[in-house]
Amino acid sequence: MEIAGIFLIFAALCYGVELIFPYMAGYCETLEVFYLLFAVLTLVFQVLRRDPSPPPVTAPPAK
Repeated sequence: MEIAGIFLIFAALCYGVELIFPYMAGYCETLEVFYLLFAVLTLVFQVLRRDPSPPPVTAPPAK
């Protein structure tokens, strides 16, 4: 998951901070949305930029 996982961890940390300090809910909700959007964007970029799979190896023709 690479960098998208880091954004998911940040979102989870924000959720934890929101549970511990309820008066920061507005800030944390905003950050959670941004972190989740960044995670989705990085996942899309990783899928679009990955290397194509190599062609299958076939046996040489029989003689």
